[in-house]
Amino acid sequence: MSKNNDVPISTGNYSMVYSWMSKVLGLKPLDIIIFSIIHNYSLTNNKQGNFYGTIDTLVELTNTSRTTVEESLKRLVSKEYVIKTECTPLSLINFTSTSKGFIHRYTYKTNFAKLKSLGINVDTTC
Repeated sequence: MSKNNDVPISTGNYSMVYSWMSKVLGLKPLDIIIFSIIHNYSLTNNKQGNFYGTIDTLVELTNTSRTTVEESLKRLVSKEYVIKTECTPLSLINFTSTSKGFIHRYTYKTNFAKLKSLGINVDTTC
């Protein structure tokens, strides 16, 4: 289980890495890992097609630093392979309240339209 209790992490979870992630998208190893985690959630883990985990969840899953994960996410978003969406305050499950107010939370999902434009056909129905 994740130490930050944001997204359950169990030994039974896995993400698929596809050859097009490096060959077509040209992703580096860490970007492939983070993209595959987000892509897995986009395909299978919830009906919204979003990864609701936090940066800390990705840090734990990739065994890297927060800065490294943030840089990877910025690259994936800037290349439009991943869509980043800010959660609204109405989705309180995706916000954390502190003495300073709400901490902004984001969801991430695969940009299937971008992949299709690059000739990558992804079965979104898994």
